[in-house]
Amino acid sequence: MTVVAPPTLAPPPPPGAYKDPKASAVASRAWRWLWLPLLILVLVIAGASVVFIVDLDSSDTGTLNPHSYRPDGGNALRVLTEQYGTPVDTPSTSADALKAGLGGDVTLLIPDTAPLSVRTIQSLKALPPSTRVVLLAPDRGALHVLFPDLDFGDFPATSPVAPNCDAPEAKAAGSIDFDGAGYLPKTIHAAHVTSCYQGGLLLVSDSTGPEFALLGDANLLTNEHLTGYGHAALGINLLSTHSRVEWLYLDQPESASSEGGDGSQALFPPWVDAASLYLILAGVLVALWQARRLGVPVPEPLPVVVRSAETVEGRARLYRRAGARKLAAESLRGGALARITPALGLGADPDPRALIIALAQRSGRTTQEIHRLLYSPPPTDDQGLLALATELDRLVDDYLTQLTIGRAGADQGNNPEGPQQ
Repeated sequence: MTVVAPPTLAPPPPPGAYKDPKASAVASRAWRWLWLPLLILVLVIAGASVVFIVDLDSSDTGTLNPHSYRPDGGNALRVLTEQYGTPVDTPSTSADALKAGLGGDVTLLIPDTAPLSVRTIQSLKALPPSTRVVLLAPDRGALHVLFPDLDFGDFPATSPVAPNCDAPEAKAAGSIDFDGAGYLPKTIHAAHVTSCYQGGLLLVSDSTGPEFALLGDANLLTNEHLTGYGHAALGINLLSTHSRVEWLYLDQPESASSEGGDGSQALFPPWVDAASLYLILAGVLVALWQARRLGVPVPEPLPVVVRSAETVEGRARLYRRAGARKLAAESLRGGALARITPALGLGADPDPRALIIALAQRSGRTTQEIHRLLYSPPPTDDQGLLALATELDRLVDDYLTQLTIGRAGADQGNNPEGPQQ
C-alpha cells in the first residue's frame, strides 16, 4: 500500500488578491454588447443638449419680437401698451391673427412683412373698417400688393421731425428722431389719407377696408430707441385705438398654401392621414417582431465531419489573428476549472478562495502557484499564453492523478483482504 503524504499548504492569499475568470468573461461580454447603445445614448443626449442650448440662445430674437429683451426687441413696447390698458396677444400664425382681425375692434401689428405670403397680405385688405393694421417698415413687395401706386419719398432733412399733421396719435407724441424712408401720400387713391413726419407715418382709411398705419422706421419702437423723444408715446397711441392688440411676429417665412386652415393637408385626400397612421403602427409591429428575443440555439447536423483538433486549431488562429490573448486565457482557465471543480464538491460556482485551498490540498501545489495559474493577469504575448496552457494541463493532470490515487486507497481500505479469487 502506497501512502501519500499530504501537501504542505502555504498561507492563502489575502482577500481581493484574485479575480474570478467567469466574472471577468461575463463583464467583457456585457461591455461588448452595451458599448454601442451607451455611445448612441451619449450622442443623443449631447445632441439634444446642443440643440437646446442653441435654441435657448436663438429664442426671443429678431427685430420687435414682443418677448425679446434685446436692444432690437419689442418687449418694452408690449409691456407699456398693456400697462396703459390695452391687452396684447401674440398669435403664432397669420391665420389666427386674421381670424381675430375679422372680429373688429382690433389693432393688428405686423413688425415685419417679409415672412408673410402674398395670400396673407392680400387678406389684410378684407378686414373690416373697425380694424387697424399697423405695418412697421413694410417691404416694397407688400406695399405693391396693398397700394400698387404708392411711392417712396425722400429721407427727412432734419432730426427731430415734427408731426406736421392733424392725426391725434402723432400730435400727442410730438417730435421723433426719424431716420427711415417716407411715403408720398398723393399717389394713394383712398377716402382719407393723413401724412405725418414728412411722410414717415401714413394713415390710410376708407369705408371698404381696414385702416392702415404705415411707419417707415421700425427702429423707433425697439427697446433701444423707445426712450427717445416721443417714440414710446407714438407707439402706444398707434396700438391703443382699439380694445386689444394682435402682435403678429413670425420668425420663419410662411408658404403660400399655409393660410386658409388646411395647409399642406389640402393637397392630399382625406384618407391619407388614416393610411399613414396604419402604416406607422404596422412598421412598429414589424420592428417588434423582428427584434424579438432569440431562443435556445437549435443543433443541426453538419454536412461534413470536422475533427475536434481542427476546430481547436481554427479557433486558436482566430484568437491569434484578433490578438485576443485575454479571451484565450479566460477560455483555457475556464476549461481547466470545468474539469476540476465537479469533483471538489464546492458547487457549480465555487468561491475562489475555497477553490484555491481545496485544489492545493489535492494537487500537491502551493496556493500561490494555483492563484497565479487561475487568477493572475493574462499573458501579454504568445509565449506566455503557451506556457499558461501547458501549466494548466499539468495542473489538471496532477489533480486527476492525486484524485485517482486517493480513490484507489479508499477502495483498498474498504476491502483489507484484497480482491477475492
